[in-house]
Formats: sequence, C-alpha cells, structure tokens
Amino acid sequence: MGMRRRRRRRRRRRRRRRRRRRRRRRRRREEEKKGKSKSCPPTPHISLTVV
Repeated sequence: MGMRRRRRRRRRRRRRRRRRRRRRRRRRREEEKKGKSKSCPPTPHISLTVV
C-alpha cells in the first residue's frame, strides 16, 4: 500500500512541472506581440512610462 502511494505522489509532481513549462511558452508569445507593438505604435508605451 505504501509503495503505491509514493508512486502516485511522483506522478503528481511531474504534472506540475509540465504545467509550468506550458506557462513559460505562453509568456514568450506575449513578449513577441509586445515587441511588434513597440515598432508600430510607440504612443501607448510612452503614456505608461509617464504614469
């Protein structure tokens, strides 16, 4: 019984690590969109820096 419980805990930890990797990929896509917006309309970024 104890051996089975330990195996289940290890599987849960692996799933959490996979979720973190997926979040990092989403952040990279957002950074690419921000870079494109900077080259086209710089006005919104200037307003953010002033505030």
